[in-house]
Amino acid sequence: MLRASRIDWLLVATILILFAACALRIAVSFQPLWLDEIWSLMFADRMEHWWQVFTIHHLNNHPLNTLYLWVLGRGQWSIFYRIPALLSGIALLLWMTRDAWRRSHQEGFFTALFIGFALPVVQASTEARGYGPMLLAAYAAYVFFRRMEHSGQKRDIAFYILAASAAVVLHLSAITVILAAATSTLVRCYGKGIVEASRVTLRRHAVPFMVFGLLVVFTLNHQAFDGGQDPGVSFGTFGANVLGWPGLSPVIAMGLSLVALIALIAVIEYRIRKDPPEGVFLLVLLFLAPALLIFAGSRAIGLEVRFFLPGVATFYLFLSKSCAKAIAHRSYHVKGAVLIVVLLVTTGHVQSDARLLREGRGKSRSFPEVITYMREHSSSRPVTYGTQFSIDNVLVEHFGNTPGLEPEFVFIRPDTWETYPPEWLLERQYAWENVREDFLERASKDYAIVLPFQEERWWMVWKRKIP
Repeated sequence: MLRASRIDWLLVATILILFAACALRIAVSFQPLWLDEIWSLMFADRMEHWWQVFTIHHLNNHPLNTLYLWVLGRGQWSIFYRIPALLSGIALLLWMTRDAWRRSHQEGFFTALFIGFALPVVQASTEARGYGPMLLAAYAAYVFFRRMEHSGQKRDIAFYILAASAAVVLHLSAITVILAAATSTLVRCYGKGIVEASRVTLRRHAVPFMVFGLLVVFTLNHQAFDGGQDPGVSFGTFGANVLGWPGLSPVIAMGLSLVALIALIAVIEYRIRKDPPEGVFLLVLLFLAPALLIFAGSRAIGLEVRFFLPGVATFYLFLSKSCAKAIAHRSYHVKGAVLIVVLLVTTGHVQSDARLLREGRGKSRSFPEVITYMREHSSSRPVTYGTQFSIDNVLVEHFGNTPGLEPEFVFIRPDTWETYPPEWLLERQYAWENVREDFLERASKDYAIVLPFQEERWWMVWKRKIP
């Protein structure tokens, strides 16, 4: 009599998680386009030839993504614009899970859970921008880098160069992976002498660095990393976003972020002692390269998670591997601690994912009250956050969100509204002269405040007085 085969419940759970994560990405991709996506579309609209994508001097120009938007044209469904990001996000999830599953089934399960529902990764996989494809290309570069370092074969070197160069063209933040890989190669070959180590490093990593350098030169006049001053994000807020709890109080957020930071440093120190090239790779990717980016961008890029996605994704993979090793420990105390960490991180991200599905991306930009008011008072039909709500009789004052800078004032001209979204939503570096004086002169006679400025809100809404 045949015995019934034993069901691998861990495999079943992992497959269900993957299905749920893919379904989440598809559902979010149907949402209307939002502020930064419309911003990217605006750049595509201005192009007449494909090569002009490399002459757009702005942080929001992710060249290959902008080129895709230009080819697709205007008027398409939102999900069509997001197809590269969506397919890349799903492929990245499946690829990372498969690689982790081969090392250990527990690691594969945790990787599917963390990568599948982590809000930064979900957003990157569902935006018509270059972040999602960049993450996939960066992971491919890492995989071929590992093969290249062990085999030294020309085929692996060629695949690494291709993947790393593509990642940089998709988004400049992929330079963190290339910096980490080049430093690791230099350390690995250092025993052969500094001259030989430098030769090998240049042969394997020079092309991606040259691609990065050319892109920076193209955007030199307007600063490659600067798209206008983004809101300052503290280290605690950054850590809370990565851990899945963006609404935590500053003290708790800072405490949890420091705990995660200390744990990472301890693991990296251990890896440096056990495998110096790998440890140095992690040190550069997670700490040194991001610090260099912040310095190079004159803090214009702030500490927003989206600018450091390769390191953030690496953190989730690290967390998956650590949980897999700890869950196999004999101590029930260790198992309980792992369960608490998994529940906290997963619950936070799932709640954020649900909020993303329910409210869209505008919630994080402090728009809801403004949108509610405009929906009630505008004669035209609004569409979504930051894209096409009409402001036919409303004036908006943008309070500067960068410490030390004066508030900015902007007007919306109704006659340009149907053609393009308003400039104040699409250009953070305002180009008008005497806007402040013009605003104050008009506001004192024709406008009244209907939505006053408050802490935590970026916007003040003025409405034209009824004669």
